[in-house]
Amino acid sequence: IALGPQGRPVVAWSEKPSSGSLDIHFRMYADAPPVPTTLSQVEFGSSAVIPLGEIVPASSVMAKATVESGTPIIPLCFLQIEARPVDDSFDGTPTGESGIGLSGDETGALIVTPVPGGWHWRARAAISASVFSPWVSFGGNAEADPDFIVPTPPAPPPGGSSSGRKCSAGTGGSG
Repeated sequence: IALGPQGRPVVAWSEKPSSGSLDIHFRMYADAPPVPTTLSQVEFGSSAVIPLGEIVPASSVMAKATVESGTPIIPLCFLQIEARPVDDSFDGTPTGESGIGLSGDETGALIVTPVPGGWHWRARAAISASVFSPWVSFGGNAEADPDFIVPTPPAPPPGGSSSGRKCSAGTGGSG
């Protein structure tokens, strides 16, 4: 297996017909893999599922899905995700991806959310940098509705001290 034009996988094989000449055949697999299935979102570093539209306890979420290559010739594939604040439209640029895994396995990609607010995400399966499935949105909700919400961090207390303790300089020494 090799990558041909536009990164599409190519398989080559040879046959020796009765004429004694060697025929070499190539087949390019241009078909995209099927869309990912069983999409879920879980807390990063945990297996706790985040229900649709819920507030997350951290600013990182793991997007999970089952991905398939779509062909037994190419048993490896990976997950790409695109996550955006709900006020931003999707533009087709992946914002994260999983490592390479076996077709039919569940895999995950980290969603890093640098700003608080509502977020939505979608996923696609890929077998190379340029061969991938159509995007499929998580949750089945409207794109304007959040798949999860990153809370605004609390403001620091007045005075900049979070412990409530006061420091004072003491005098020491003897006599």
